[in-house]
Amino acid sequence: MLASSDMPSITPAHRSDSLMTLLDALTEYEALRTETGQTLSKAYIDLAQAKYILGPGRLGAVAYDGRMKAGKVVHTDEKGEMFLMRGVLDTSTSLTDSDVNVSMDKEDGLRRRRAGGVKESNGTSDDEREENQDSTDDMQSADQKKPKRPTNPLNWFAPLPPTSLRSSQTHFEQVLRDLIRLSNVARRVEELRVKCEAQGVHGRQ
Repeated sequence: MLASSDMPSITPAHRSDSLMTLLDALTEYEALRTETGQTLSKAYIDLAQAKYILGPGRLGAVAYDGRMKAGKVVHTDEKGEMFLMRGVLDTSTSLTDSDVNVSMDKEDGLRRRRAGGVKESNGTSDDEREENQDSTDDMQSADQKKPKRPTNPLNWFAPLPPTSLRSSQTHFEQVLRDLIRLSNVARRVEELRVKCEAQGVHGRQ
């Protein structure tokens, strides 16, 4: 146990700084909450306009794709901070060890065939034809490995979505980002409030 004289002293200036930091965080929280509410209102207004343009029954669960995947993923780190990852997790396009070994084996085989190839009357050897066939197969295999571009969910409801529907999507995405920021600011406000109370700062002072 430390004696009271060994404890770090908390001066009025420290308390004042902590209180001002808390007030700044509260101001940021209130401003962000107001902004988020306004953006959410715009999103719903645009959505209502899109429903009117597309007609009844076009925007609903009956048009959902049953194979849908999350387009946005929210993660939380060990400190409780939230952040947004765009799109589904990438399966990576980097080569594996087996892919590299297969590629090296093909190159070695091509070198051996080039050394003993016999040309036909048209000037093309068997080895050259095999090499061209291998190149074609490799290109087809590479095309099959390319990840498919995810379909925009707006295309479930219309091949050419109206501007109001696109605007509604943009606003809802902005609301998601703002809610994450709002959650992080609220967590920081609570931490600052606990710190102020530990320093003896109370609302009546």
